[in-house]
Amino acid sequence: MVLDSEWKLYEIPFSKFSQSFGIFQKWDSSTIYPIEWAFNNDTTMSGEMYIDNIEFFKLEEVDETKKDEEKEEEEYEELSQKELDEITGKRVAVISLTSEDVESNIINTMVDFIINAFVNSGKVTVIDRKSIDIILKEQEMQMKDFIDSNKATQIGRLAGAEIVVTGSLSKIGETYYLNIKLIAVETAEIVGSSVVEVNDESEFFEMCNKAVLELFQ
Repeated sequence: MVLDSEWKLYEIPFSKFSQSFGIFQKWDSSTIYPIEWAFNNDTTMSGEMYIDNIEFFKLEEVDETKKDEEKEEEEYEELSQKELDEITGKRVAVISLTSEDVESNIINTMVDFIINAFVNSGKVTVIDRKSIDIILKEQEMQMKDFIDSNKATQIGRLAGAEIVVTGSLSKIGETYYLNIKLIAVETAEIVGSSVVEVNDESEFFEMCNKAVLELFQ
């Protein structure tokens, strides 16, 4: 079960429950209709508590569920490690970042932020941006051309890269979303991606760092 930061999972053994009203009878889950929660009346405490998704499981069912969850976690870790292996140690060219919501000079700065984040990761070899700019001029291409991944991999191949990095910055309401994609030059397959959101342009530097960091986790 995946819970967001506002919820916490509690597992309470059935033996901890007891009947406090009504006609007392054999205590098992089939006889339970209502459940009442009593909390310590501490005047120093404040706030609200919400309880949701109350379920009863037999112990053997819990054990099987845990086994399934552990198996899923192992498979996820194996997949994540495979994706990480496809990135680590490779020659990377940061090609483009497109946006219809932010001025081009800011986008250029964000590309520098992304390049800096890859360099600081120590996980890859980053091809100098000047080399990319020279190839772009020679090929008479602009950033908007790299919506087509084939053109991005073409530039990556000319630059001697194994992976090219493209991305987009969009704004929905008051929230900015940065999407970064890593594309293998030889196969044009996406071998990594991340999406990070912020609410203000002042957070763009942190957003770029976080987006790159997530690729290696």
